[in-house]
Amino acid sequence: MRTFLSQLSGVIFLLGFVPYVAAIIKRQTQPMKASWLIWLVIDGITFAGMYVKDAVNGQIVGAITGACLVFLLSLKYGKSGWTRVDTWSLVGALVGIALWGIFDSPILGMLAAQVTGLVGTIPTFVNIWYRPQDESRAGWCFFWASCIPAMLAIPTLNWEHLIQPVGFLTGNTMMMYLLFIHRPTVRMKISTAN
Repeated sequence: MRTFLSQLSGVIFLLGFVPYVAAIIKRQTQPMKASWLIWLVIDGITFAGMYVKDAVNGQIVGAITGACLVFLLSLKYGKSGWTRVDTWSLVGALVGIALWGIFDSPILGMLAAQVTGLVGTIPTFVNIWYRPQDESRAGWCFFWASCIPAMLAIPTLNWEHLIQPVGFLTGNTMMMYLLFIHRPTVRMKISTAN
């Protein structure tokens, strides 16, 4: 049953990219190039750590596949820009690789990657804070929904099986809040007559 749930989480995650990619191509959504590059790198580090620890699940496979596709599309359709947060996020990913190498611990690499992934999401969170219409709500619903079978598929409560699904659940829950609960406020400029 856990194998089925793991595979189901990957399929659901990949299904999230169908409306997301369609929205990108129709120019209804503009992915942040920096965020998707960071997610691709971080997912790669996480996948590598999970592979070494024999803990790969369907959700991380779906995430890498989709992140690669969206990043490639973002080169043509995405929003440009690079911030200090983006730079520090990539530095954090490199720190994760370094920790893995120094301490011979894929767990440290995976943990650093997931923390860095949440930090790397800040540019997208900021954009959605003010302009939630810039993101595909349907896509993010699938991404969040994939977290349910991924969490249920965890075979043992240890770091190698918990880090990635919990990291994804945290990030996707924050995204759902921004897309469906948070209401952006419009600051109105009040002019006074002289």
